[in-house]
Amino acid sequence: MINKKIAVASSIIVPCQKEAALAAAWEIKNIEYCEVKAYSVEVHPENDKTGTYNVFGRFAGVPWRNTFRYVLHDRGFHSLEASPPPEGSRIHGGFFVEPFGENDSLVIHYEQYVLPARYLLLKPLILLYLKWSMGKELRTFRQLVMNGKQTALVNS
Repeated sequence: MINKKIAVASSIIVPCQKEAALAAAWEIKNIEYCEVKAYSVEVHPENDKTGTYNVFGRFAGVPWRNTFRYVLHDRGFHSLEASPPPEGSRIHGGFFVEPFGENDSLVIHYEQYVLPARYLLLKPLILLYLKWSMGKELRTFRQLVMNGKQTALVNS
């Protein structure tokens, strides 16, 4: 049986204290600016820790959209499909932020997917694309924090 799951994690050191990187991670709208696969994100908070967001974008050039439920926690956030199919959520992801010395933070970004059967032959290419896109996303995240934009760029 072919494994339908893909899990990718990538990390980067950001020259800031944990609180600054955490503030940027908690600003869910920043997904729109950092996530290669998203070109529009609509955030719908339920309270100060939970909510949903709608994503519109392209995955390796293929248009897609989905709604995700997110939970902010003291180390970052986790999100998963808001309306998964009966067999379970196909997409999970999030960020962890940890102090890394006195003035640096380690930011870990992870994504997990369960591929539909029609994409299983493309799994090696999808994995390469995810590794590339996550590296780019983390570099954009680092730049966002270094520019002092812990909140969404639309507020600037």
